[in-house]
Amino acid sequence: MENNQRIGLALRTYHDRYQSLPPAYTTDENGKPLHSWRVLILPYFESKELYDKIRFDEPWDSEYNEQFHGQMPRHLICPWAKSDCLKRGLTSYMRIVGSETSTDGPSTIAFKDVTAGTGNVIMLIEVMPTTCWMAPVDVQESDLADDLSFSRNSGVGSMHTQGMQGICTCWMDGSVKFMRDGEAHQLKAKVKIKR
Repeated sequence: MENNQRIGLALRTYHDRYQSLPPAYTTDENGKPLHSWRVLILPYFESKELYDKIRFDEPWDSEYNEQFHGQMPRHLICPWAKSDCLKRGLTSYMRIVGSETSTDGPSTIAFKDVTAGTGNVIMLIEVMPTTCWMAPVDVQESDLADDLSFSRNSGVGSMHTQGMQGICTCWMDGSVKFMRDGEAHQLKAKVKIKR
């Protein structure tokens, strides 16, 4: 849960600076996604040096930017993930992207726009690490089925051991909660910013 707290704090610090959460991804002049929000919050992880090396006018997977895939900050992956996931730069944390969530993709929202209350909205979830941390990829709200379960099959799941069945979630007020598999069907409702 410590990683979720650190990411949540970075997102909130970003909000304090820009008066909005980061978009899910940046885009070029044609609207093509370039970089993930995970890259945008690097300065708030004490990773400003890495942030300054990245070319934001090039895609995350350009020949130049590919060199940073394996330099993912450790707190962007579940501590229980296999070490090769860290070496490959595969993240365990994603946001939910949708018209009624904390981001629709390229747009941003401010906490003042959250009529559901920041303590009632999830902004970050745990997933199986299969996506590069720099990639402009997150979970689409439309993919959250009513019969969702936290598993390798759904992609929304945890690498936790010791029989923990569920995921860690970070809410917009900065709180972190463990969501059990039996509560998975509630996820879609808990990411909506308006009630």
